[in-house]
Amino acid sequence: MIAIRTTELLQRLRSGIFDPADTTLLEQTTGNQFVDELRCAYRITFQERRLGRKWEVSLARSFRAELAIRPVPEAVFVSFLLVPAYLNCIMLNIEDGYVTGISRLTRVTAWAGSEPENGLILKSGRGFKLDKTPDGWAIKPMRKRVVKLSGEFLRARGWRLDHLKQLVPVP
Repeated sequence: MIAIRTTELLQRLRSGIFDPADTTLLEQTTGNQFVDELRCAYRITFQERRLGRKWEVSLARSFRAELAIRPVPEAVFVSFLLVPAYLNCIMLNIEDGYVTGISRLTRVTAWAGSEPENGLILKSGRGFKLDKTPDGWAIKPMRKRVVKLSGEFLRARGWRLDHLKQLVPVP
């Protein structure tokens, strides 16, 4: 179960509210402790990598397939596409054992491009990021984004594509 202080931090982050007490929690809790606590409720790890002293972890509370409409040029009908979606996502940056960034996104979806060997299209929902800077902690909004990335690029950055393989061809 997630501790009350962590739950409150995530609720404020979801709304884009900054509370200096949150930074105290992040600075006093090791990255390992924080990740272990979050994994109780955010059971799906969809990205994780370590580079030297840096550790990146992305967790989701749930994963599901959603039906998306795809227009077909010069056709009377539309086609439907199953789109994998990670919901209620937390993305962490940890350096030297302590959290230096935490993002909370509503969702991350992925689908194959028009030709699967060309990569995956990732779309992130809105959210907020609490980031440690040289001047202190800062919160900033994160807008919806759509990017096209190769499977090789995603794997090199620690993305676990096994969830996606159930629904989309992964290069």
